[in-house]
Amino acid sequence: MKKFDLNFLVFCDHAVQDNKGKVSLIGIFENFNVQKFPATLISFVVAGNTTVIDTDIKEATIDLEAFDNKIKSILPSKLTLTVNSISPIPGGGPRKINFLFTINGLTFVEKGNYKFKVTINNEEVGELDLDVRTLN
Repeated sequence: MKKFDLNFLVFCDHAVQDNKGKVSLIGIFENFNVQKFPATLISFVVAGNTTVIDTDIKEATIDLEAFDNKIKSILPSKLTLTVNSISPIPGGGPRKINFLFTINGLTFVEKGNYKFKVTINNEEVGELDLDVRTLN
């Protein structure tokens, strides 16, 4: 049985979350256009939001992995965020988790489609494709 339901997953230039949990995303994109390879994306964010379906879940470990079109990892290691407490919403309603992964200095050696995969508590919740291509 599914324990999480992904609401959105995007790439953006910058993201912030305020102390009340509201997220602001700046510069949402789907592809990375370059002059030549190798090419480095200086900084970007993988931002997402999921609904916690399973009411027994009180904490979460969120992992991000990225692969080239040969299924080879392009990150030195998977990135992990830990949510130590998923509290009930006052007055009821669905519990949600925002997550922001900032990635700095990621180099792409060739054009192609790169996959970014998110898992929460070992359940794959979503995938996002980044199309890296030359401008010609």
